[in-house]
Formats: sequence, C-alpha cells, structure tokens
Amino acid sequence: MTQKQNQKDDQSVSDGDRLYDAIMEVIEPDLTIAVFPTLDEKYKSESEDEREHRIDRYEEALDIVAELFDRLDYLNAEDVRERKKTLEKQRKVKEEQERESSVEHAEEQIESISDDS
Repeated sequence: MTQKQNQKDDQSVSDGDRLYDAIMEVIEPDLTIAVFPTLDEKYKSESEDEREHRIDRYEEALDIVAELFDRLDYLNAEDVRERKKTLEKQRKVKEEQERESSVEHAEEQIESISDDS
C-alpha cells in the first residue's frame, strides 16, 4: 500500500472512531471497530451462559465509553464557551481601540481646522 493510500485510509477513520478504539482497546477489545464484525465467528461455539456473561461485559463497556464521551462533550463545550468569552473580550478591546483612534482622528481634524482659521 502506498503512502497516499495510507493517508486516505487514515482520513476515512474519524477522530471519534480513533478515540473509541483507543478506549475500547483497554476496556473491552472485542468491541473495537475492527474486531466487532468477527464476534459471531469467534464465539460461535460458546454456551448461552457464556454468551450472556459476554453481553453483560459488553453493555458495561459501552456504558463506560458513553459516559466518557458525554464528559468529553461537556469539556469540549466548556472549552468552546471559554474560547467564545475570550474572543468577545478581544473583540471589545479592538472596538474600543478603534473608537479611541476615531475620536483622536476627529479631534486632530478639528484642531487642524481651528489652526487654519
């Protein structure tokens, strides 16, 4: 596979998928994106009790990942709100500087008119 194909493959996997896989690799490797489609074959000979136990593990792992993603969404939202506040403050400072510059310019024009008289 060429480097260009690798880059295309990397781009087709979202950051969310990468994060999901990184977390799931630690919590429950069976639920990573690449392994999940192979589970039926992998566990075709397990008993009903084993299957139920496995499904319980999966549900717990998915609950953990969902909670982590919820927390990340909240943190990201907080970061966005903080960034908006910072940008708003910067905008206000810039507007105030422009206003002061306009006032100074107007005062200079008035003075130059007064000096011409």
